Amino acid sequence: MYTQIFKEILLDMEHDQQDIKDLVTFWQQQYQGNEKALKIIDEFQDTYRPSNAIWWYTSQCFTYQIINQALRTLDGDIIIRMGFYLCDVHRQIEELYNKQINQYHGAPDMVGVLFQMTIDPTKSSTPFASIREVSYYQEEEEILFSMHTVFRIGEVRKIDPKNPLYEVDLKLTADDDQQLHQLTNRIRQETCGRTGWDRMGQLL
Repeated sequence: MYTQIFKEILLDMEHDQQDIKDLVTFWQQQYQGNEKALKIIDEFQDTYRPSNAIWWYTSQCFTYQIINQALRTLDGDIIIRMGFYLCDVHRQIEELYNKQINQYHGAPDMVGVLFQMTIDPTKSSTPFASIREVSYYQEEEEILFSMHTVFRIGEVRKIDPKNPLYEVDLKLTADDDQQLHQLTNRIRQETCGRTGWDRMGQLL
């Protein structure tokens, strides 16, 4: 649950245009000599707005890979550098968030796991939304959840006895989930501070 507190702190931190300039400079150093990447970085610097944050996330350029790797490994340096961007993605999801949905996600020619997600927006304030209208690939029916969304695993069923394919029920945790509530409150108390930067320093 430290990741949940990390998200809360990140959203509480103040960001400005200088953060974009600093990130662009960092990227230019990281991708020095890579003309293709540098061209994308220049485009990001010229065209990025909070309103197209999801578009950049879904465009399959290096922003997607960097963010996913940083969130998986909890790379504090990268997450902080891209903090303004993560906040913009989260807030754009919040703007799109408007309905309950059962989302089935799978691929027809692959053997694996089919996840059935049940989300009740009357019991959880975690933002999620269809991003078709703001995605780079508008022909895809894609649902995007805010970072560090927590699910509970329900029933696991084998779909076809002849093939190793399983169906797993996932349920989005409710705001009144007592176990998660107690744990996050304890961590929140351990990371108190006057500003988001103070809290981030304590958490790290």
